[in-house]
Amino acid sequence: MAKKNEKLKEDIKVTNVLLKVADVETSTKDVEIASLKEQVFALNHQLLTLGQQADFVGAVVSCPDSLRDFLEISLSKRGNLTLILTHLETFYSDRVMILDSAYRAAKESDDVNFENIEKAAELLFRLTGKYVDCMRENPQASMGFNVFGNKNYAPNEGERGSGTAQKAKRIRRNRTFPDSNGVEMLEHLKIDNGESVSRTLRIHFKYNNDTKKVVIGHCGRHLN
Repeated sequence: MAKKNEKLKEDIKVTNVLLKVADVETSTKDVEIASLKEQVFALNHQLLTLGQQADFVGAVVSCPDSLRDFLEISLSKRGNLTLILTHLETFYSDRVMILDSAYRAAKESDDVNFENIEKAAELLFRLTGKYVDCMRENPQASMGFNVFGNKNYAPNEGERGSGTAQKAKRIRRNRTFPDSNGVEMLEHLKIDNGESVSRTLRIHFKYNNDTKKVVIGHCGRHLN
């Protein structure tokens, strides 16, 4: 009996050692995985920058969907508005056109660390994804409410457009962005209300039936 007990104790010791080794290996793997994710995110940033170069766009667009999905999750968690816009224009150039005015507005929000980046990413990916699909299928319909819901979508400025003719003129002027060829972009996506640049977001856009793309003219603070 004593020998059996000793043998059992030895087995337990060996098992504990093996468990500790396994724990160390698992921790090491976790660190390796985290490190790889960091590298992927850094490489994604480089890809997005390089993607603006014409010779590189074709290679980026042809990347596997699984990698593209992973990059979008990374951007949603740790990116900013400028990176997301660059990502969209790089990977979805057949679906979206982003004006310089949108990048300028995005940078202004990024500079104050815009808080709700995950929701912004969700809306922007849905805009270039499901919304463009719906408009291509039925360009005469107004699909905004169906795709985004009442909380995050407005077809125009609503009550802000009411009042004096001078006020209405100013609103339209402020939503006719440079490089838009005079096209007004009253239609917009929204996060929060108020004037806080770090919390409030407006994405003004217009779907172009000729190019089958959505044009984003503004992605930043609430416009006056």
